[in-house]
Amino acid sequence: MGRLFGTAGLRGVFGREVTVQLALNFGNGIARMSGGAVLLGWDNRLSSHALASAAASGALSGGADVLLVGMCPFPVLARATMEAGDAGIYVTASHNPPEYNGLKAFWGDGAELTREQEEELEKMVEEFAYGEVIGSIQWSPYGVEEYVEDLLEAVGPSSSVLVVADPANGAASILAPSVLSETGARVISVNSRPDGTFPGRMPEPSPENLRETMDLVRRAGAELGLAWDGDADRIAVIDGRGRFVPQYKVSSLAAMALRARRVITSVDMGLGLRRVVEGLGGEVVEWRLGDLHSLY
Repeated sequence: MGRLFGTAGLRGVFGREVTVQLALNFGNGIARMSGGAVLLGWDNRLSSHALASAAASGALSGGADVLLVGMCPFPVLARATMEAGDAGIYVTASHNPPEYNGLKAFWGDGAELTREQEEELEKMVEEFAYGEVIGSIQWSPYGVEEYVEDLLEAVGPSSSVLVVADPANGAASILAPSVLSETGARVISVNSRPDGTFPGRMPEPSPENLRETMDLVRRAGAELGLAWDGDADRIAVIDGRGRFVPQYKVSSLAAMALRARRVITSVDMGLGLRRVVEGLGGEVVEWRLGDLHSLY
């Protein structure tokens, strides 16, 4: 078997590179590696239920208890794993087209697997093994509702800014406009009906895919536009004039708001973030794409 993991988990076309059998073995491997409860969540792609069911069966057969978070944005599963489990599995292909799907794994600290841990899991995926006991399955005590409560407590109320929200018919379709409204913002939502075929636009929030959304921001007189990818772990920002804001500017604003003294960034970020952080006396560390958690 060749290397399964890419820069961000395991991805491929469903039924070809990513199969139900692979998900079964993946769940089984995570159960054997973690030795504890496994949290399970998925995005709303058409194939996600099949893969999640297989991953759950594999984990149960490996002896782990499975705690279901259900269909949720990617960050919810990471947070839920920190709060309630020893490991987590999330079924998603992120910003890829609808025929794709994939699998990601977390540990109890919410971090994704390191390269070394991925290599260990790949060996386990090659050989399914039953545990000494069969695990149980139930709903997680921490899920979307608890995540929203934590999020609103951390953010607090905002002004009644007019925002265009575009979740791409993905996992944040209901959650994102609702949370923005709870903060006090006035929200115009588009592509906010969950649909795993992504009929509104392709899930990657790139300038090319957001032309209609950028035009809507201009026409509506909105002060801001926010757009997510399929599993809501990536956000794009549109300014009040309908212009796409480069990612380095968004990251620079986040670093300034956090008063970050050290920022770890992928090699594709460019020089803008470095200039901002170093100009404020901080340090920027560049690391390989999709693997920022491995070194620091």
